[in-house]
Amino acid sequence: MISGCHGSKSAENEDLAAQAANTHAPGYAWLPVLARDLGDDSAQNARLAFADRDADVLGASTDSVYSHRVWMGRGRERQGIADLRFPLLSDKTGRIARNYGVLLEEEGVALRGLFIVDPEGVIQYAVTHNLNVGRSVDETLRVLEAIQSGGLCGSDWKPGQAMLA
Repeated sequence: MISGCHGSKSAENEDLAAQAANTHAPGYAWLPVLARDLGDDSAQNARLAFADRDADVLGASTDSVYSHRVWMGRGRERQGIADLRFPLLSDKTGRIARNYGVLLEEEGVALRGLFIVDPEGVIQYAVTHNLNVGRSVDETLRVLEAIQSGGLCGSDWKPGQAMLA
């Protein structure tokens, strides 16, 4: 997953994905909801579940690396993400967020976007929440498994259940 471009595969999207995959700068937004999304036990443990499905988890934020370092230095009891177990990058220029259609230009912050990008760089799933709503790890895993199944899956489909005809 990567926060960042609407649309299909392009050279620019590949460059952004490569930049994101090769960047391990710590960080994320200075908001309690986001710290909860990232620091919560289910999110931390889900990284392994994504890895079991050949998927990488990557976070991005329009905050600077310097504010990210502050967050990384704080535990959850102080709304921080000190125990985060996946890479995060700083998108200070907003280029990635803009390309993924989640940047609020005037505020210089990104909405809470979540994207599943296939190995060819094509976005297979995109969901955007406002700044007050967190994202569901369980639903993201369900969608990833549905995409990887190659079948036609209903809205409440779960692995092991029959697919739609």
